[in-house]
Amino acid sequence: MWWNGDGMHGWGWHGFFAWPMLLFLLVIALAGYGLYSLGRSAGERRRPRPVDELTERYLRGEIDDETFRQRLRALRDVEGGGP
Repeated sequence: MWWNGDGMHGWGWHGFFAWPMLLFLLVIALAGYGLYSLGRSAGERRRPRPVDELTERYLRGEIDDETFRQRLRALRDVEGGGP
């Protein structure tokens, strides 16, 4: 009776494996979405680095070129990176 080949309407091979496969794909899709949303919310909670904040202020025109260079040098000295 299971192998009569009627597909979803009977208990053929397709009907026998279709519902478990659909359930499996649904679980995989929900798990992937859950991991995606966890990663996204963790990224939103992360604080920006000081150099990123400084760069944003410079790009918005809140600080001039020389001030940007001085503060960038100071940040590099504090973080121990570069000349």
